Amino acid sequence: MKIPVAGSRHKPPVKFSHRGHEARRVACTQCHHDYQGRRNVWREGQPVAKCQACHGLRPEARRLDAKNAYHRRCKGCHLRLRQQGRQAGPIECQGCHRPT
Repeated sequence: MKIPVAGSRHKPPVKFSHRGHEARRVACTQCHHDYQGRRNVWREGQPVAKCQACHGLRPEARRLDAKNAYHRRCKGCHLRLRQQGRQAGPIECQGCHRPT
């Protein structure tokens, strides 16, 4: 899946595959969410909207823009895992933003 990033003319797009997360048994709800209030009501098996359906190129009231949503969710999780001494995905820009 190609994930477009605001300002992508400066960085290559992110290529993402679910395989690595599936192999490590990461719960779907770690990334996929549908918040109602402060509670994630999305459940595995429900339809999944593209991130950009809610997270646009610009931040909105109480909603992060796509770039910050990806960085906070993905990079934030990878950083927490590393701090726990566990194997984790990339945290450097070029680890995700690779030329096609």
